[in-house]
Amino acid sequence: MTQPLLHLPTERAGVHLKELTVEANGQEFSDLVYANFLHLRQHGGQPESLSDEYESPEGYLKMGQVTEGVIEMGIFDQATLVGFIALLTSDLVVPKGSAEVGYWLGSAYTGKGRATAAVRALSAYAKPRYFPVFAQVTRTNQKSINVLERAGYKRTGINEEGKLVFELPKDS
Repeated sequence: MTQPLLHLPTERAGVHLKELTVEANGQEFSDLVYANFLHLRQHGGQPESLSDEYESPEGYLKMGQVTEGVIEMGIFDQATLVGFIALLTSDLVVPKGSAEVGYWLGSAYTGKGRATAAVRALSAYAKPRYFPVFAQVTRTNQKSINVLERAGYKRTGINEEGKLVFELPKDS
């Protein structure tokens, strides 16, 4: 029996997170990635890896569907896919017991509180299940730094790639 897809509301009216599937969202996700290729690269993303490593954005989603410890969700405003957020919990990716949050929005959808609402919602889901819950961001991506700070994350250091590491405090 298949597990029901995760669906999380946010504090922002109309904005919700819904687990993505290739069948239901593959083309829409692919279109959003390709439409925002330069935007993602400017902010530290590597959209080309979606094509190089997984053959396509749909291949990336398919890989996540069969990889234990990866939850891939769309950030939706009403019925429109406006971004992507993921929770990585596999001990192949992050230390055992921890979870990493990663996210991005299409350039047309930034600046309206959607990313902050999405990070807060997924973090609230993750917090009772994992510790630490953390995120990494390039030093030059001030908008993403602001999102994490508004969502309650605290800067805890710099990783070996030079990215800033933020962690959700256990008592927040």
